[in-house]
Amino acid sequence: MNYFDEAMAEGERRKTYEAADCMKPDYSEFDPEVVPLCRAMNDLPGICTNDSCCGHGTQPFRIFFKVTEKEHRGLFILARSVDRRYFKHGHKWSISLSVADAPESPLPLSFMLGSNARGEKAYEQAQDLVSNIFLHRKHKAFLEVYELQECAFSGVFNSRR
Repeated sequence: MNYFDEAMAEGERRKTYEAADCMKPDYSEFDPEVVPLCRAMNDLPGICTNDSCCGHGTQPFRIFFKVTEKEHRGLFILARSVDRRYFKHGHKWSISLSVADAPESPLPLSFMLGSNARGEKAYEQAQDLVSNIFLHRKHKAFLEVYELQECAFSGVFNSRR
């Protein structure tokens, strides 16, 4: 196989990975308390949640997600929405990066949005974060300054709000 054929095969493998990895999840299998935030995150361009847990109130609130290689604007909107300057619970929430050892994808990176809050406090904070994401998505000046007006939102968030 020559270099061009190898590059094409790699490109097809990446497309297949991204398409399979970013399928919208079956929310019926999620803890119901994380569903609104997962929906809001999946509506952001390039964000694909792939696991979540709130331990039914006994464990910290966690949502694991990936960002597609082609689209990082959603990660920027999410990070801005979690930032302590723009989110009243921002000092309690964070986004962290994780690297897997298995070469399951071209670059096995994943992120985790989490809070150490548990139970009702975590659910209330998560709902506030959903509202903050929505606020950022609709904030005309914010979208213009960062040239996000053309940002493609999937519409899932709007139809489920």
